[in-house]
This record gives sequence, C-alpha cells and structure tokens, in this order.
Amino acid sequence: MAGISGSQAFGSGFRLLGREPLAVLAWTLAYFILGVMPQLGMYAAVLPDLLQIMGGAKDGSDPTMADMMALNAKMPMLQLVSMLASLVSSSVLLGAVYRAVLEPENRRFLYLRLGVQELWIGLSLVVIYVLMVLALLVAAIPVAIVAFIARSAGGGMALVLVGLLVLALFGWLAIRLSLATPMAFTRRTFVVFESWGRTQGHALKIFLVYLALFALIAAVELALALSVRGVLKSAVASGAMEGFFADPMAALADAWPMVAAIVAAGSALGVIIMVLLAAPLADIHRQLPAEDQPVV
Repeated sequence: MAGISGSQAFGSGFRLLGREPLAVLAWTLAYFILGVMPQLGMYAAVLPDLLQIMGGAKDGSDPTMADMMALNAKMPMLQLVSMLASLVSSSVLLGAVYRAVLEPENRRFLYLRLGVQELWIGLSLVVIYVLMVLALLVAAIPVAIVAFIARSAGGGMALVLVGLLVLALFGWLAIRLSLATPMAFTRRTFVVFESWGRTQGHALKIFLVYLALFALIAAVELALALSVRGVLKSAVASGAMEGFFADPMAALADAWPMVAAIVAAGSALGVIIMVLLAAPLADIHRQLPAEDQPVV
C-alpha cells in the first residue's frame, strides 16, 4: 500500500496561497458574492425586528408577542438562505481549490467554475451532512442514558468520557469520508462511500495533518478573538456602545466603513482557512494510486 506524505499535504494550502494570490483574491470576491451577500441581505431583513426587541430590553420592557412572531416568521427563510448560500459557495470554492491543485494547467477564470464538478461536490456535501446528522441522532441515545446515570450517581467523569468518545467517533467518520469531495471532483459523479476504501490505512496520517492544521488555525483565531475583545472593551469604556443602543441605525450608518472592512477581512480569512483545509485533501488524493476515471 502506497504511503502519503503528511508534511507535503500539510504545506499544500500554504504553497497554493503563495502560488496563486490573484486567484485567492478572486475566490474571496466569489465567496463574498455567493456566500456572504445573500446572508447579509437576510440579516438586514430581520435587523429592524431584532433592534425593536433589543430596544425593549434596554428599556426594561419585555418584547411583545407581535415582535417575537414577526422575528420568528422570518427565521426559516433566513436559515434556508444561509444553508443554500453556504452550500453553493462551498461547492464553488472547493472546486476552485481542487482544480488549482489537481489541474493547475486549467487556470481559466482563475479556476472558478459553476459546473458539473461543483454539482457533484455539492451533492456529496449534502449526503455527508445528512449522514453526520443521522450519526448524531444515533449517538444521542447512549449519551442521554449515560448522562442520566451519571447525574443520578453524582459523577460527571463518565459523561465527559462518553462525550470524548462521541467526538472521536465523529472525527473518525469525517476522516474516512474526507476524500469524497475531491473524488467527486475528479470522477465527475456522486461519491461518498468510495472514500471509505480510499482512506483505508491512511486515517492516522490524515488525522495528524488536520490536527496540526486545526491547532494552527485555532491559535490564529484565538489571537484575533483577543484583539476583538480588546476593541470591544475600549468601545464600552468610551461610551460608544451606549450610542449604538441609543440609535442603532444611525450608529451603523456612521460605522459602515468599519463594518465593510470587517466583512471584507472576514471573507478573506474564511477563504484562506478553506484553502488551508481543502488543499490537503486534494494533495492526499493525488498522492494515492490513480483511480479509473470516466472519460467526459
């Protein structure tokens, strides 16, 4: 059985970022248009209702039933738009990253497409999501039983151990299904369960690659979170937050350049994280023995 290079897979995303900065910029714009703008539009639709409730809470009054019903009526559409925007943007970005790694000569439109390969990636993502939800529902039964027993016995360690076991189970499932989307990209068909055999014997190496990546990303996000916390503390100390609650719409209108900068930075960071996490999958898929692929 051919092995894979964990260090090569780990560095594939960083190499892609350095090799294709213009493409990454285009991917960020595509992510903003396909993934962020639809959600911003829906959040803008519920913002007046949310501010109405927040204003009532600030005055010490409870939100009315009409306020809550108006907000709740819009939430299903918000969730649907959010899920569809996430699915479309993820499929397009994954397709672009896989194309840049597996088909670097196919650079037209900076690797961006919305075609059959992205369709099969999206379908594979939906099926993987459904499988994970089903696994969560199955795992919830023993977890609930152990939680009840642990609470009755006054011991929380058993619950912690079961929680860690469930987390390990989900991690193992994610690793074994991780090559489904790059396989769907290269084979141009629906692929999920075939990833199980392709990752056979390589799960530990894949786990270590992603453990290192997640640790690095978590460290960066922690540093950013601490920076944001410092900014918020300064805003509270300066009284800026009181001005926001006094007239939220006016405060947002005055702060739109900062809001736009935050949205742009968040979009760029999201794309960079996507590249760092997706490129290793394509690289591992490329390192493994070639598959028989359909002629299209």
